[in-house]
Amino acid sequence: MERKSYQYKSDNSLKVRGFNYTIIQPCPNANTVITGNAYEIYYPDNLLINETDEKFFNGNTVSITTQYAYKTDNTQTDNFGDMYLDSIKTDYGTIKEYSIFKYPFDNTSDAPIATLAGKRINPVVSKLIQRNVNGTNTMQNVSETKAEYKNFYINGSVIPMPCEEWSRTGNNDFQKDLTILNYNSKKQKQI
Repeated sequence: MERKSYQYKSDNSLKVRGFNYTIIQPCPNANTVITGNAYEIYYPDNLLINETDEKFFNGNTVSITTQYAYKTDNTQTDNFGDMYLDSIKTDYGTIKEYSIFKYPFDNTSDAPIATLAGKRINPVVSKLIQRNVNGTNTMQNVSETKAEYKNFYINGSVIPMPCEEWSRTGNNDFQKDLTILNYNSKKQKQI
């Protein structure tokens, strides 16, 4: 038998902006008139902050607790309340695992990545997983992945895109897993 419980944090400060309008053309040769009202709608967002998984068998209970932490992109001039996963802490009892996520707004010194900062969509550019050693509080690196970006010329625009993906286990050197030489910039024909 298994029991799962979830705890959420509510954020009521999120909003979406809109404009309700009507187009009026009084006469066939007259200028078009647009009338309308701007508005904001506030809405809540529920963020998963704690997950508990309990398994019961033969009179024993195994419990796994996972905690989620979030952060915002402080480079956005108009923050819409977007929350990004900052870390995941999982407690298996004697074993504890910790995952840390990095986004473009965490490293604005890298030129191609810096141009992604402040956008509404932020890809994960690196992920580090650590685990404690023999039930102690000392954490060791288990694995780490990262993506390198460079500017590509696509359909007349310069766009920062992933060009390499790297990974490593423990504290070993990074090894290149993927190299992207170019992106297809041809427009697809619609049938």
